[in-house]
Amino acid sequence: MNDPENTLLIKKKIINYSIIIGIILIIAIVIVVVIVVIKKNESQNSEKSQINPSDPWNNLIPTPSEEKMRELIQNSYNIVPSMTQSEIQEILLNDLYQIIYFTKGIYNLEIEHENKIYGLKFSRKRYVILDKGVIFNVIGEPFKKYTDYYALQFVRVVATEEEPMIFLGTLEINGNRNPSIDSDFGGTCGMGLALYSSQYINFQEIYSYNNHGDGIYIGSGIGYTDKGEIICNYCSNIKIGKARCKKNYRNGISVIAGVNITVNEIYVEESIGSLPEAGIDFEPSKICEIIDIKINKIFSKYNNKCGITTYTSESESIKVEINEAYSDHDSLSYKNGNFGLFAGSKTCSKVQYFYHIKKVYFNKVIGREEYIVKQNWGSDCHSLIIDNITFLER
Repeated sequence: MNDPENTLLIKKKIINYSIIIGIILIIAIVIVVVIVVIKKNESQNSEKSQINPSDPWNNLIPTPSEEKMRELIQNSYNIVPSMTQSEIQEILLNDLYQIIYFTKGIYNLEIEHENKIYGLKFSRKRYVILDKGVIFNVIGEPFKKYTDYYALQFVRVVATEEEPMIFLGTLEINGNRNPSIDSDFGGTCGMGLALYSSQYINFQEIYSYNNHGDGIYIGSGIGYTDKGEIICNYCSNIKIGKARCKKNYRNGISVIAGVNITVNEIYVEESIGSLPEAGIDFEPSKICEIIDIKINKIFSKYNNKCGITTYTSESESIKVEINEAYSDHDSLSYKNGNFGLFAGSKTCSKVQYFYHIKKVYFNKVIGREEYIVKQNWGSDCHSLIIDNITFLER
């Protein structure tokens, strides 16, 4: 016969072992779950570090996920190269189309004086998606007098911080400049991309080349009060991930007026034709045209006069902050007092102008060291601070 006490003891042992085994299993499951969560977080953090590195400058406008991109394209209005310029313009100005998608191909933009066609004018959109291989191609000759025209222009396009206007992909503009024609009218107009009085527009990448004037122009819309006082509706809150400007007839980029402008990388090359012939030029012309811009890196190369110029007039305030500037064979055509990185200023208002570059790198050219940096302001209201200058052997 079985001993009742012995049976009870066995049952207690079984229960105790079961509890212990259960606790071990629970602990094991918790450990596995913790490991899976940790690995998942590490993977997500790794992806985030690739998309949004700790460097705050990188990927100012990150690419949405594949799922989000599919959703955007599915809900977009498709624009195709076979459409006429008038048809495309009608879509761009229609507020019903808040997500538009330019499919791959060349979009010819006709410049017509009498018919008042000046390229394409954008109104506010939520997203503009640019397929790989989209090129905006200027055709026709520029006007024979000083008349501004643009391949693409934004005039008083006002988005919001919560819903900015976002360009996904590379905005590529070929201005098809003709130096023999440009020389007839000075090459001071005919911009690739022009921004006037616009707010909260984000670009992943802009590539603007061979334009009759500037590759990119950031300015203001000038108006007047009833008393005749000037009003400057300058651009604000513009973000650019990467800007590339090459072989433009005036400047690669002209910044006339803008507040809270942020650019990660700028590549400006071979600006040759009409003054200032600079990689990037900061040049407000009215007292109300103010500048506040931050640039992570500027790479300037073979620009005819300077990599960076500052021609300021009566502006109330200018603040330019640059982390790094690289000048490679800029202003080699200059003689007798012409300079590689900074040029002089015209006049000066009572408000101090502030330029700060943390690091400057110059390609060393024997015998030209004296032409590298120049301050010719003749006034104490300007401030140029360069923390570190390094000459690179090539």
